[in-house]
Amino acid sequence: MSIENGYSALIENMGEQIDAIFMPVICRATIKRGNKKILKFGGKDLQLHKDFKLFMQTKLSNPHYPPEI
Repeated sequence: MSIENGYSALIENMGEQIDAIFMPVICRATIKRGNKKILKFGGKDLQLHKDFKLFMQTKLSNPHYPPEI
């Protein structure tokens, strides 16, 4: 709902591993159809709103995430 309506989303207490389902959102893997950006998330095609923001918070002092994150 946040992706399509332009709300901010917060994921708290992230561990060392990031679930693979979030990777299209994190990498902004979009497809352009006309003037709309489509994001494949969870087997669905969602229209990416320009104001959508994803915040990830962790309590780890020195997490090791891939460079795209």
